[in-house]
Amino acid sequence: MSFKIDIYPSKTLRIVFLGVITGEEIKSVRENAMAMVRANELEHIFCDLRDSIIDIKQIEIFNYASSHKQVYKNITKTAIIYTTGKHNIQDLTMFTRAANSRGFKVKLFNNVSEALKWLKF
Repeated sequence: MSFKIDIYPSKTLRIVFLGVITGEEIKSVRENAMAMVRANELEHIFCDLRDSIIDIKQIEIFNYASSHKQVYKNITKTAIIYTTGKHNIQDLTMFTRAANSRGFKVKLFNNVSEALKWLKF
């Protein structure tokens, strides 16, 4: 597993996951992303899962979603790009519901241009 993190236009953090995503890798990504969000006063996250496979238990997914608002305090919106048939939509939907219920605005997309439009590019 690997990932790329950079700053996209319009105060957006872009995270691109590649390969198998495990709980340990999520922790590493969160630490790096948190530092970049705070140092650069970023407001949005664009998360690309298209070239990855998620290998995380549902309870871990729920715990990550539940703590997102605490970790990324300045983030107002997060767009997650996924691939239909490749990713477990039930897990992704659970993540978005849990995050949204705690005040962290997350939306799932199959289309990059729609995600960017929602983030107001």
